Amino acid sequence: MNKTIIWLIVAIVVIAGIWWGVSRRPTEEEVIKIGAILDLSGPAASDNAKIKKGIEVALEEINSGGGIKGRKIELVWEDDKCDPKEGVSAFHKLMSSYKFPVIIGGSCSSVTLAIAPIAEENKVVLVSPYSSNPQLTEAGDYIFRTVPSDIFEANLEAEFISQEMGLKKIAILYVNNDYGKGLANVLSFRFKELGGEILIEEPYALKESDFRAHLTKIKEKNPELIYIAGYQRALINILKQIKELGIIVRLMANSLMDDPQIIEEVEDAAEGVIIGSIFFDPSETFQSKFQKKYGEKAGTWEAIGYDTLRLVAKAIEKGGYEPEGIKNALYEIEYDGALGHLTFDKNGDIVWPKLTIKTVKNGQFVPYEEQN
Repeated sequence: MNKTIIWLIVAIVVIAGIWWGVSRRPTEEEVIKIGAILDLSGPAASDNAKIKKGIEVALEEINSGGGIKGRKIELVWEDDKCDPKEGVSAFHKLMSSYKFPVIIGGSCSSVTLAIAPIAEENKVVLVSPYSSNPQLTEAGDYIFRTVPSDIFEANLEAEFISQEMGLKKIAILYVNNDYGKGLANVLSFRFKELGGEILIEEPYALKESDFRAHLTKIKEKNPELIYIAGYQRALINILKQIKELGIIVRLMANSLMDDPQIIEEVEDAAEGVIIGSIFFDPSETFQSKFQKKYGEKAGTWEAIGYDTLRLVAKAIEKGGYEPEGIKNALYEIEYDGALGHLTFDKNGDIVWPKLTIKTVKNGQFVPYEEQN
């Protein structure tokens, strides 16, 4: 056998080995890619990190169970920083690398409202686990969310202030973006409808940290209650500065206040604060899965993240890996998950199982009726 034949045989064997190895790897068509756009480094990063952990529990569970009809899920992450421009850029970046039929995100309402028209035009299913502005209800057929609209929370809070607390004159301090404006507008409208008066509505910038000027203006109006709407860091600073300024007044905050980390940082400055909460304990089954992976207890945000990916996965399983099928399946899905029985209404809004009023008593969140 001459050297030419020997080298030919070796080349054939090597090529065959390479081909076999490549053929044994999952191809791009065998992997189900899902884009994910959350705030990983901005003002809502604390909550979104919890959502991401819940998503990762679901991802591990789905893939270890064989994926979706034998195809594993791969998530491709982008950071929107709670900034509309960053969110739009993240969306275009995802779509330029791969034609995703479905994307989880964005984070803050202003981000999702900026992305939604582009997603709708390109027929990309968008499922936000964090955006609650009421305008998203009308954002389009391909736009969904797994967190309730501000309409439910703000109406509950306005009715509680007026009907249960019997207060008539309040002030509103809110973050000046689509999330804060959504809460403030709904609460203001409903409170006035019930015969109340808004003495002052004071907006503050997203990245603002010194609220003393706003609080001084509000104090001069002598309200019976201040309603505060914002993200975690702002809520912490506002509560601390209310105490520093010696302002004695009833306080109510939006549902993002329902976070033990806030109480830990502000200590007794949180005592007595009332919140309209969308939060409640996830199922024991999910709690067990989460604790096994992370060694800590899960809350509502972690459960929302988990349920979001499970809902998307079920929609792909039912409708196929293409936008129209996923969209149609989401409208039809009935799902029992970490937060109970979940469905979407005709506008893509989640039908939320529970809304409650809580207060801070002795450094703990308790149902309002247990305050005495």
